[in-house]
Amino acid sequence: LSKQENVHSSYGCILVSGTFKSMPWYGTRNDGTRRIDTHIRWNVLPLLEQFYDAIPDREGKLFIGFSKSGWGALSMILRGPAYFGYAAAWDSPWEMEYGRYGTADDFGSKARFDTYDPKQILADRSDAVDDRERLWISAGRTFLRHHAPMVRRLTDLGIPHRARYLEVDE
Repeated sequence: LSKQENVHSSYGCILVSGTFKSMPWYGTRNDGTRRIDTHIRWNVLPLLEQFYDAIPDREGKLFIGFSKSGWGALSMILRGPAYFGYAAAWDSPWEMEYGRYGTADDFGSKARFDTYDPKQILADRSDAVDDRERLWISAGRTFLRHHAPMVRRLTDLGIPHRARYLEVDE
């Protein structure tokens, strides 16, 4: 989205997009040198609430993302349900294992990665998202095979959600 599209005015919302020197995962490295998730929670959200007419509770916050940012959106809502009310993820690597796509560098250990991995923490933290439809996930071409297992997890746990397959040309 661009400012010229005026989406924020059309829908009465505040849109924030992060930029990074490299594209990190939304977590904290086990040695504390990278703290993307806590930066968002303790710095970005308070600034938004201080300078804009933002809804201060979780009902006013939707975390959206594509690919690793979608993975991060679901991880953030599961680990911070008091701060994020909704998550939307497009074509995310739900079945990814530790070590892929820079996760070893960004998390520092498999044990740390597992505390952020939505497929690992979903059952223990499902109470964060089981009261109403708070999750929207979709599949595209890149991670299509990851979609069905995540939909099964959500369904088996009784978590309200919306799931869609995007039309992709073969």
